Amino acid sequence: TGRKELLSGRHGDEVIAVALNDEHVLSGSGDPGYYARRPLDASVRLWRRSDGAALGCFEGHVDSVRCVALFKSQPLMHFGMSGSLDCHV
Repeated sequence: TGRKELLSGRHGDEVIAVALNDEHVLSGSGDPGYYARRPLDASVRLWRRSDGAALGCFEGHVDSVRCVALFKSQPLMHFGMSGSLDCHV
């Protein structure tokens, strides 16, 4: 749409993956692979698109997040997934 959306809060490392649906933005961070280091931040963050409000920070991964997904239709629209180099989903 060309509309700029500002989100509150931020990751502590590079953002590796982003997913959108009509209501939310989900992102995951970590080392992109070319630094050869442990990630500074391997979190997954959730924002509301309408006002950019941070809704959650999920810190269960211990290695870089490589993928995130948001369901795009009801009844699962409020659910997402993430995958990490720690071999957990």
